[in-house]
Amino acid sequence: MSRTRPTVLAAAMVATLLSACGRDDAPPPTPPAEAARDTATPGTTMQASPQPATQPGGAPAPLLDLRDDTPPAPLDEARTAQLMEAAGRQGIRPDASVAGLVEGSFTATGRQQQAALLLPGSEGDAPAETPPTLAVFEGGSLVGQTQLAGGAYTGIAGSGDFDGDGIDELLLRTDGEHLGQSFVSVDHVSIADGNPRVLQRFEQARLDTCDGDGEEREVLATVLVHQDGRLAAQRFRAECGADGADAFAPIDDPDQGVLPPAAGQQT
Repeated sequence: MSRTRPTVLAAAMVATLLSACGRDDAPPPTPPAEAARDTATPGTTMQASPQPATQPGGAPAPLLDLRDDTPPAPLDEARTAQLMEAAGRQGIRPDASVAGLVEGSFTATGRQQQAALLLPGSEGDAPAETPPTLAVFEGGSLVGQTQLAGGAYTGIAGSGDFDGDGIDELLLRTDGEHLGQSFVSVDHVSIADGNPRVLQRFEQARLDTCDGDGEEREVLATVLVHQDGRLAAQRFRAECGADGADAFAPIDDPDQGVLPPAAGQQT
């Protein structure tokens, strides 16, 4: 991979964290079940519901659709600065950048937490290859943080209780390019026990070879759906220059699907 591009994600939940950090009269945070999972916020692709859903005709509803991978809207710089100031008082490096922020119950059931993906900055003594950090906040305080050494994650693609245990998981994405080919990979990650664990891995969930040197020039894209208590991948193909999800056709050949999902890996 020659370079990665950070995906800038959701600022809509920042206000909840900031209020909890700085105001005594702040209203209680929105319960997870009513939080931003129901509406996509700038910079994030989130499911309509963390529980199984269907479209007309009984087909599973998409949780993440990479056929139309529109770049996210930028975060509000003032809000981001306030968030990092609050996080810095609790041990987070001040030069880190927020690449994703979602709300839910990530470490135990019934919690009202925020999970933030923080990309390392370039100031001070931070090593050039420092992995991103996943930080969990609750009630305005940092309750956990861990470096994600197993992946060069660039953003949060979504969150939800996909396995039905009452604890939300994360969809962490990696964006990159290599030899003219761009790709997106997605990991289904749990932090229920305080240690990130990859439940499923979808390599090359989106692959664009249109600018590559190979003979095949096409765009392959994945739609993730919730099926039988886990995530399942549906694969689609489009010609170069195609625009929008309607330009993609389903792939029937199983050899063209994503690699088999991994289970139980530590990140």
